[in-house]
Order: sequence, then structure tokens, then C-alpha cells
Amino acid sequence: MSHIGLEQLRILRTAEGRQALAAAALCAEVVEPAMVGRLRARFAAELVSAALTLNGLRVRAKERFVRGEEMFFDGSDLLEQATSEPVARHKAGRFAEMGEIADLCCGAGGDGLFLAEHVGRVIGVDCSPARLLCLQGNAEAYGVGGRVRAVAADIEQWVPRAEGCHIDPPRREGGRRQLQADQWAPWIERVRGLAGLYGNLGAKLSPAVDLGQLGWADEVECISENGTLKQAMAWCGQLARSRRTATVIRSTAGQTKAIETLASDAPVSRPARGGLLAAGVMLHEPDAAVVRAGLLGNLAERIGAGLVDPHLPLLGGEMGGTSEAGAATLLARRYEVLEVVGWSSKKIKQLVRARGWRVSDVKTRAFACQPEEILAGLRSLRPGPDAAAVVLWAVRLGSKPVGILSRRV
Repeated sequence: MSHIGLEQLRILRTAEGRQALAAAALCAEVVEPAMVGRLRARFAAELVSAALTLNGLRVRAKERFVRGEEMFFDGSDLLEQATSEPVARHKAGRFAEMGEIADLCCGAGGDGLFLAEHVGRVIGVDCSPARLLCLQGNAEAYGVGGRVRAVAADIEQWVPRAEGCHIDPPRREGGRRQLQADQWAPWIERVRGLAGLYGNLGAKLSPAVDLGQLGWADEVECISENGTLKQAMAWCGQLARSRRTATVIRSTAGQTKAIETLASDAPVSRPARGGLLAAGVMLHEPDAAVVRAGLLGNLAERIGAGLVDPHLPLLGGEMGGTSEAGAATLLARRYEVLEVVGWSSKKIKQLVRARGWRVSDVKTRAFACQPEEILAGLRSLRPGPDAAAVVLWAVRLGSKPVGILSRRV
């Protein structure tokens, strides 16, 4: 079973359903026929199938939610579309002390659960009764069941009155996931209308959305988690803080470990000056949220660096630089440049062998080969156990392919 129906979800929330879920949770990740047979000796076959499916989803949910093992989802799509707990908690803080909030297209409550911890009440609206049943179960798991009201409705026809609004527009229409920026155009206009209606609005949009279409938003925030760009938030009214924001989050198993934000009312997408690239220089790899938010120039100014090439989002600067250049930041990974050579696999192998290094990672930018191909070509080096780990960059500076050997700082 890849999808759990409404009736199966209802049964899973009964005493018998909880017993079936507890039994399914004892199964290994790879469910063997004998285990299924033992479960079917105790429960109806359809209940066993639903319990095993939900248990599999809960195992995956633990990577994103602290209480993932207690949550409800009707399928993989609902889990994948749900905002992770660290990102949702970060966003929910903006709604603090508001009275009643509308959470439109709420799904399983990836955002609404944590909004409920900050506001008087959350009205979760979705056209799917099954998803609303998941929302109710998840609200109970997080202890906010009394502050979340689930309403089945089509937001094209009705939306509740509220002090503010959060919306997560549908990612799929006709069964297909919308990945192209232009596919979002109709929903952008609908969200814009809701911004006029509510005033205080936060809209969760695809990071692929054309930011030029969001001129009506008071702020656009790009959020990444563990190095992956997750969403672009359009903020309006009292929920906005600056014109453009990049937020970088590090998390483990649904818990926030670190968070850092770069915000500006005057975003600069392109640094004003060129950067250095030579042995002894600090190479900065900006986080995807910084680049997508158009704040590369703001970051460069903060750390005293510049673009190493007009077409690459890589910054170079002196090892000392400004007072913030040497400080650790989530906004950019830092590398000490050890060698810069014209690209030649043979020359790079000779250099790595002569220095006694071990290439632990390969990164490419505007380069013809994939990192895996380059790493495969280095396997013959056979470095010793005490070899120092280095990162090899394969980049194109102008029309010239270049190899950069660096050490992660």
C-alpha cells in the first residue's frame, strides 16, 4: 500500500489501530513475509497494510520531526511536502502573540503545529478530509490539539477570517509535481490576492519561483536546511522584517542545531569588486540561500571578499580580510587555497602524490566533468592512512579550466 485512505486512517486512530501500529513498529525496516503473517493473525489484512505503510512513513518522518514516530501521513507526497520542524519553528516565531491564524492548504500540519505554539488558535484549511485527519492526529502528538481547528474547504470558495495567514500552495496538480517557475504563475496571483485580504501573510513558495514576480511582497526570505534550498517565503504586513533575507539552518532529527540569517533592505546580487584566487587565499562557497536571495554582494562586503569569476558564485579574499572574514559562518563554507593549477588530470595527480594529500571531495563549477568521474580518476593514487584530506575544485575561470586544491577551514 503506497497510500492510506480516509477510512484506514480513522481505524489507525482507534485503540485497535494503535495496537496494530505498535506491533508494526517492532518490524525491521525490511518487512519479511513471516512478520506480515504474524500481524495478519492478529489484525485484518487491510489494517496490517495501512499500519506497515504508516510505520514506514514514520521512520522517515523522524529525520524531520522530533515526534515523527507518533505522526500521521496518508502517503509519501504528504510527508515530502510538509515543512520540516526546524524550518517551521523558525517561521512560526514571526507570528508570535497573534490571536487567530489561518493555515491554508495546511496538509498534515508541518507549519500549523508550530504556529499553534505561538498564537491563540490555528484554523487549518484543506480540501482533503484525509489530510485534515492527519493534522488532528499530529496536533495531538505535539500537545496542541486544543489550539488547532481543522476545516474541510476549497480556498477558492472560502477562507476564514483571521489576524494573519500562512499558505502552502499545492505542489501538485493533476498528479504531477510543479517544478518549473512558470507553473507557479497562477498561484502567485492567488497568493497576492490573499495578501490584500489578510494584510499579514506568509506564503511558502518553491525556491524555483521567479523572485521578480514577488514585487508585491514586503519581504522575500530564502531558507536552506543542511545545505539544501528548501523554500522561498513571501512575507507581507507585520510579518515582514527586511526586503530580502537568507536563512541557513543546520539540523539533526528534527532539532535545530544552528541557524544564521543575512538580511538587507538593499540587496546586492553581485559583489562590487573581484576576488583573489591564489595559494594562501580564503575561498568562500556561499550557501544556496544567500545566492538565491540575491545577497551575494552583501555577504562579500561583510567578509571582505569578491567574485573569483563573474560567472561563478564563489568568493575569494585574504585569509585575514575583515574582522568577519576569519569568523566561522553558516552563510558560506570556507577553504584555504593550497594550490591553483591549469586543469590537467596528470598534473593534479602528480601534485597530490608529491604533497602526500588525499582528495576527500571534488566540487565542480561550470565544468564539463562530474565530481564522481574526477574522483574515479584519482583512485590509483592510494594515499597513506595519515594523508591530509584536501578538497579539489574543478572550475572554469573565463574560458580556462582550473584545478584548485584546498583545505576545509
